[in-house]
Amino acid sequence: SGNMFFPDAIILVSDGILFRKGSLFGSREEHISYKAIASFRITNGILFSTISIETSGGSQPIVVNGLWKSEAKELQDALREFQRQAQR
Repeated sequence: SGNMFFPDAIILVSDGILFRKGSLFGSREEHISYKAIASFRITNGILFSTISIETSGGSQPIVVNGLWKSEAKELQDALREFQRQAQR
């Protein structure tokens, strides 16, 4: 379940993550600070993974479907490193 023509995207920036949800007429973007990420969950299938990111603000979790397992692992590792740096 995902948008094949306008896929969701998570972009790691210096001060947080940028979540972009595409649509036919534009897109919606949400910026989340690394300090505001409460949990990060990966659900693995045979080939693909689903990522769920929950924030400490209590809003709905961000869910991105259809990532390759290797992409999900890279994203998880990068998020952990950015969170470590943000805590310093």
